[in-house]
Parts: sequence; C-alpha cells; structure tokens
Amino acid sequence: MKNIFIIAFSILFLLSCNNNKNRQLINWETNYNTALEKAAKENKAIMIDFYTDWCTICKIMETNVYLDKDIVSNINYNFVPLKINAEYNDEDVKFLTNQYNINAFPTTVFINTNAFIIKKILGYIDTNDLLEEIKNIKIKRENINREFANNNPTVEKLKIYIDYEYYKEAADMYGVLIKENKIEKKDIPTYLVDIGILLFYNEQFDEGIKYFNEVLNNYSNSQKIYEAIYFNGIYKIIMGNKEEGINYLNSFTNSITNNELRNQYIEAIEYYGEE
Repeated sequence: MKNIFIIAFSILFLLSCNNNKNRQLINWETNYNTALEKAAKENKAIMIDFYTDWCTICKIMETNVYLDKDIVSNINYNFVPLKINAEYNDEDVKFLTNQYNINAFPTTVFINTNAFIIKKILGYIDTNDLLEEIKNIKIKRENINREFANNNPTVEKLKIYIDYEYYKEAADMYGVLIKENKIEKKDIPTYLVDIGILLFYNEQFDEGIKYFNEVLNNYSNSQKIYEAIYFNGIYKIIMGNKEEGINYLNSFTNSITNNELRNQYIEAIEYYGEE
C-alpha cells in the first residue's frame, strides 16, 4: 500500500513538473540596453516591472498576474518586458529609477524606444485591468508615434506632454506655440494652469508661479482664475509667508462656486493652519 502511495505521488509530481515545463512564461529581459535594442528591432514598446525583493505585492503579481496565459501572450506579443530590481546597486538601475521617479513598488512603466513614457501604473493591477491597459497602451503608442513623426510644434504635442507629465517639454512647447500664435486664446489659461501645476509637482515653484501669475494678470475672467489663486496662496505658504498665504486663500473661499475647488481651499487652510 505504501508503494502505491509513493507511485501515485511520483506520477502527480511528474505531471506537475510537465505542466510547469510546458507553461509559457513572460520573456523578461534584465538589461535596459538589451531591451532597448530588442524593442527598436522588433518595433515594440518596453514594459518595465520595477520591484524589490521585500515587496509582497510584487510577489503576488508574479504569481497571480504574470503567470496568467492571456497576460503572458499579450505582453510577449506587444512588448519587450524588462524586470528591474530597484535596489540593485547598478548605474542603469539608478538611471531608470531617477528617470521615471520610482519610489513605490511595484511600479509598471510602459515606454517607447525613445524612453517616452506611455503609461505608469503604481501598485497592484489585476489580470483584467492589465489586459485593458495593454489595449489602451497600444492605441496611445500609435497616437504618440503618429504625432511625433515630425518636429513641427503642435497643440496635440503640448497636450501629450502635459498628459504624460513632461513639464520641461510642455513649457518649451507652450512657449513656441504662443510665439507662433497657434493656441486659441480661450485655451491659454488652461495650459498655463496645467503647466504651472506640473512645475509645482516637480518642486519648480519659482518657475511655476510665473504661469499662475500670468492667469491672474491677463485672464482674470477665465474659469481657471480660482485655480491660479489657489496655487498663488500655496506659493506664499511654501515661501515661508504662511499667515499671508492662509489669509489670501481665506479671502477668496466664499467666492468659489465649484464645491470641489472650495473644499480644496478649505482643506489647505485647515492643513497649513494646524502646522
């Protein structure tokens, strides 16, 4: 009887090994330059999985998501997948984590062969959502490639830079388009606020405030005026004038009809007032 159990266990073990052996896996690259060369040769985008050894969610994704056959086939077909341990003491790793501002794990970044970010996903993403993202990324990549097929400055390029949070490129493109009168006047305040927010987000406060001040000085009737006022108040606080900044925000709070924006004012006043 004991021998029968041993034989049965051995058969199950062999079947399990066979299944694992035949299972298709993601063809992960581990070297950035190799991935770039392969992507350029195969005309594919690159999918970078940033992980760490201690990241529990990374391990869950590895077993729950990256072993799914639909995920495997879609990733291998559409991308050059690159797996990066963000804590390796390596120049390429340092470059990539700085380039794409990686400070949470897992983070999945999809880039073109010119290193342009198509999509950045923070944290866990399940199988269905990732499959949907892959479809969207394919469309986005086609749009980006089509728009950047030439060097002509366009509003569409400006929108892409803003959407993908390329603040330097967005600011430069805006400057060129304004000089060439290629932005409709009604849209100028929106772009000014969007670029200002990107600059603030990247701690370029002195540069960002210029965009908000232009809205305040030249587009006071715009719907974006209260967003510009908000960041002007935040700038005062950041620069050390906390009381002035809080009073400034407070003086406009009751004039705001947008509930979401008014709540943003109130939250900022309460937050900085308690410090």
